[in-house]
Amino acid sequence: MEVHRPVAQIPTLTCVALAALLACGPDGAQEFVHAAEERALEAEASGETPSPKNGEPPEIYYDLTRYEWYRRGQPLLVDGQPFRPAGRPEPTRAREFTELGRYEGVTYYIVADSEPPHTVVYVPVSPGYWQPFELAAPGSASDDGSGDGASR
Repeated sequence: MEVHRPVAQIPTLTCVALAALLACGPDGAQEFVHAAEERALEAEASGETPSPKNGEPPEIYYDLTRYEWYRRGQPLLVDGQPFRPAGRPEPTRAREFTELGRYEGVTYYIVADSEPPHTVVYVPVSPGYWQPFELAAPGSASDDGSGDGASR
């Protein structure tokens, strides 16, 4: 008794799959990008600004090490006051955030309707997560923003 192997079906299936891909267009991704570019140009021409989804900020800082001040271990300065990363990123939960300012390319936020003086600011680090930065204690190592830990 001979064992039948469907070897002839493999090239046939490959040809069918190739034909289906060709029928769908040369590259579906290019068509998607082209459509997105057209929508962006239309929005720009009409003066519309795309709104962030679900209260997300317009820019998310997935990798803060791209910023020199952060790589050097320097604090984020808010009105000259040093703020240091505190713990792990926190989920948004039911909180809303308001932009407070920018420091060397990074926008920082506060919890909406919080009262000054602010002891914590937040930087969005992934969708739905915010890295808290706490006000450094006076006299703590490197609270002057030099990043070298020397007291002055």
